[in-house]
Amino acid sequence: VSAAVSITVNAQPFAFLNSPANNSIFHGSGNLILLARVGDTDDAIRKVAFFQNGAKIGEDSITPYPLALSNLTPGPYFFAVQAFDSRGGSGVSTPAAVLVNAVPVVQIGAPRNGTTYPLFSGLKFEVTATDPDGSVKKVEFYLNNAKVGEDSIAPYEYEYSANTFGNYNFFARASDNLGGIAASSPIGFVINAPPFV
Repeated sequence: VSAAVSITVNAQPFAFLNSPANNSIFHGSGNLILLARVGDTDDAIRKVAFFQNGAKIGEDSITPYPLALSNLTPGPYFFAVQAFDSRGGSGVSTPAAVLVNAVPVVQIGAPRNGTTYPLFSGLKFEVTATDPDGSVKKVEFYLNNAKVGEDSIAPYEYEYSANTFGNYNFFARASDNLGGIAASSPIGFVINAPPFV
């Protein structure tokens, strides 16, 4: 009779990509944070590897296992994570499809920053907006942080009647066809009250 042989069956780790969600859209060029959710029923997780379009792009050994990606080129991506335990076991997540969307570029053409206008002037706000990987859906006009109008056809313009004197701040916000939003730098101008006679 042969001697008894002890066999240890190693449960494989499980791995999920917690963030970003599958079929999601990431807007802009800031940091896209990948977050893994991993575990093992009979062992400890030793490390987590991250994959972009099938290629390994990093790893982490400390929970909650984040990885920050920056300056991603607009377009489709597939992200996945793989967890490793101390016995050599591993588990791979289902890839998550993520579309990186470039947000619009917005610039104010008129009025010019620092300009003074007489009371009751007819002002025309002029804005240029372009989208690197899609189309501009609309441009909204904000005066002292309150929306005063919008335009969906280029050239993007809004006419304003300067019937109240004071200092004004103006900026524009553009939305693209994928839901990306970007704002222009703000400018300031003055509506001057007429002198007392």
